[in-house]
Amino acid sequence: MLQPEAGSTRHRRLIDLEGGLNFRDLGGYASPTGRSVVWRKLFRSGNLADLTQADQQRLARLRIDQLHDFRNPAEQKLQPDRLRDVVRYGDYRMPLGSISRIFQIALRGDITAKRSRRMMEEGYAAAALGLRGELGRFVRTVAAGDNATVVFHCTAGKDRTGMAAAVLLMALGVPENDIVEDYLLTLRHGKLDRVVEYIVTLLKQYGARRIDEAAILPYCTVAKSYIESFLAQVHREYRSHRDYLERGLGVAPAALARLQRFYLEG
Repeated sequence: MLQPEAGSTRHRRLIDLEGGLNFRDLGGYASPTGRSVVWRKLFRSGNLADLTQADQQRLARLRIDQLHDFRNPAEQKLQPDRLRDVVRYGDYRMPLGSISRIFQIALRGDITAKRSRRMMEEGYAAAALGLRGELGRFVRTVAAGDNATVVFHCTAGKDRTGMAAAVLLMALGVPENDIVEDYLLTLRHGKLDRVVEYIVTLLKQYGARRIDEAAILPYCTVAKSYIESFLAQVHREYRSHRDYLERGLGVAPAALARLQRFYLEG
């Protein structure tokens, strides 16, 4: 169950940044035990390459300790982060299979909206198993921090970041309905028109002659069926979220207990 956002800025989910994208607080989600995720400790985001000086000053006040960058080296080189004075974890390898292939098919002009959506769903389902190593490393690293304030992100803050947020909320005992709800907040806060514009620009730079924006829209957005495909694959292969975390991701019970001690309250 989601705890309502407080009226003060301190407890608003979206951190509205001039040059930021989809920077959100994971605080306030409640577990069945009645405890809820602490505000202003765990943040998810899109890329941080366009932060203004004012953005950097605002984020400095959050006292962020860890930055987890799920982008590949080429993405990082193209749009380097502008967040300062943090411990960086930027060596994740999180290929997205059929999701990544959508771009290549769009370059040829062969993509349709239906095919794009299907490939997104297939990619999410595959990632639940294919990204177990890196998702597990992420959760273990957060758990090993000394009550660290954490930011994790990719380019748009929707796919790799959405899966990582889902797994982190699982580890904190947040119910699946709230995990899905958090994922879908990207529809409200993700500035998806900018994502479409960015992908169209990339396609043009790589020589695409015909670009059907309607056909690539499923690639540039989020949908309930995407995260449900990820979660359904977890349920097919594992008995529970905890089983997935422990056997699938290699997160020990002691690490889960440490996470919950740091990031739950009440």
